[in-house]
Amino acid sequence: MFYNISLIIVSNTFSEGAIKYKLLSTNTGGNGNVSLPITTIKHIPTAESIIPIDNGKFTGPTNGNKVLII
Repeated sequence: MFYNISLIIVSNTFSEGAIKYKLLSTNTGGNGNVSLPITTIKHIPTAESIIPIDNGKFTGPTNGNKVLII
């Protein structure tokens, strides 16, 4: 089962660069491939936008026991 991670900005009334993010990736179950970590802090834009982050994969069968925590 493949998954895509995107950060969806619907509205941001903070000033440019006031909100930032990074992504930590941990494969706690040893199943599939997690997305690559983003260790450099990134700024969230003030405009409405979709920021593609990365892709990952769970290897089946997962029996519905896999959770992606962001």
